[in-house]
Amino acid sequence: MLWIPITLLSAITEAALTIERKRLVTDATPFQLALIQGGISALVFGLLLPLTWRGHIDVLVWALIVIRSVSDACAAVLMFVAMERDEASRIMPITALAPLFIVGLELAWSGRHPSALGLVGVLLVTVGVFALLRGTKKESGRRITPGMLPIFGVTLCWSLSSTIHGIVTPRIGPLLYLGLSQTLIFFLILLYGFLFGKTTVKELRVLPVRKNITLGIFASLTQVLQMFAQSLTLASYVIALKRSSLVFAMIGSALVLKEKIARRIFPTLLLCGGAMLIILFG
Repeated sequence: MLWIPITLLSAITEAALTIERKRLVTDATPFQLALIQGGISALVFGLLLPLTWRGHIDVLVWALIVIRSVSDACAAVLMFVAMERDEASRIMPITALAPLFIVGLELAWSGRHPSALGLVGVLLVTVGVFALLRGTKKESGRRITPGMLPIFGVTLCWSLSSTIHGIVTPRIGPLLYLGLSQTLIFFLILLYGFLFGKTTVKELRVLPVRKNITLGIFASLTQVLQMFAQSLTLASYVIALKRSSLVFAMIGSALVLKEKIARRIFPTLLLCGGAMLIILFG
């Protein structure tokens, strides 16, 4: 049962990463923070490439790694845009929609239909979304706030990436997969910065890495802990339990960021519970 405390620790570090994203976004641009987070993760997992390299990798696997990297690079930037525009405890529960989208992608990819309990999870997620939007309207006078559209984009990207994880990881192993994809994600974010005028070589030299280093540390740590936990039990158990990070993040938002979470507790629990059912039984 060692996987349970390890997974919970991974969920806590994921929640800490959420809090840090929101806390630091006031002092740097979304691009800068995404680049720092991606750069540290690329350094950590890229160092493992010589130890995990297997030689020949299928063209299909390379294509999927590239697609996943583009998707996660987009998600990294969009996440900080969302944090810049909105409160963390309001928008992060929306990411619980990811398992719902994954079910749709799996249905399209393999024709796999959700189980009865999976459908219950879909219902809980749907109700949770409506409850969240209703609470948002009471708080701000509108259902859709500025950070919701970017976080919805993040959720779509994560759904695609998670589907690819399940295809690629069994073929080349998790560490090699992380090393290749995290390195590529960093260079894609960097390329985005140069192409769209978000940075210059001169600005990169004064990038506030030390001040924001916790982003990369938490991002790397949560992935390492998740991979370790998944080596001890079924991946679905780990991913489902890690959804508790939404609850930890909501508590952290109240304690650290002083956000008002009263109207967000019930929707978050519904979304978290529904996501767990979809992951475990979908």
